[in-house]
Amino acid sequence: GYESILQSAKTILPGSETHLLYHYRSKHSDLIAFSNSHIYRNLVIFPTPKDYDAVRFDFVEKGVYYGGHNMPRNNPIEASRVAELCVEQFQSGNNSLGVIAFSKAQEEAIRDAVGEKIKDIPHLADKFDETLSTRNKNKEESSFFIRNLESVQGDERDTIILSVGYGPDQNGNVYNRFGPINAKGGYRRLNVAITRARERVICVSSMRFYQMSPSEGARGAVLLQKYLEYAEKGRTVL
Repeated sequence: GYESILQSAKTILPGSETHLLYHYRSKHSDLIAFSNSHIYRNLVIFPTPKDYDAVRFDFVEKGVYYGGHNMPRNNPIEASRVAELCVEQFQSGNNSLGVIAFSKAQEEAIRDAVGEKIKDIPHLADKFDETLSTRNKNKEESSFFIRNLESVQGDERDTIILSVGYGPDQNGNVYNRFGPINAKGGYRRLNVAITRARERVICVSSMRFYQMSPSEGARGAVLLQKYLEYAEKGRTVL
């Protein structure tokens, strides 16, 4: 019945709860400010602020989520936009990039879209090879990865592109179906995803926060709605 080993251990080790007070990964405080406010009770010490847009909202106006019966449960238009952003990042000299899809189906759609893009830019194909390792901060890591929300724990890259995937269907309706985020502990998965970046996050979404109407008890979906608002409007919403 516990969410994690830590939760169960605390029941037999009274007074053992200690918070990590310094966020060591991200180089800009905006990358941790949302989680600090909504998850960590503002206990985290920010890294030194940098003067650039660390969290960017990229709205896919024509994105469609095919999530009905006998449908692939993905958003191919948004996946294509993510692939475009990946190419832009590598063309601009970025050497460390990760893509996090909010579902397994969206991860596969992004892989397909990236595969199509690579055909037009063979000179950058090596950048998209997830098996090629480079040294970063005294450890080996690939310059690129695509993961989904449930398989990204422990990964980090300079730039992270988030692909929400969920959004309006063919009729423009947004339903409260958000896969792993709606599951128990879904807010933790979301928190992991949005804190993987060292330098920058690009949040790609086919819906805006006000199009969502999650129930009060769906903590993961509520947090997603708040994060979309944060990504679009910045710290003023915290």
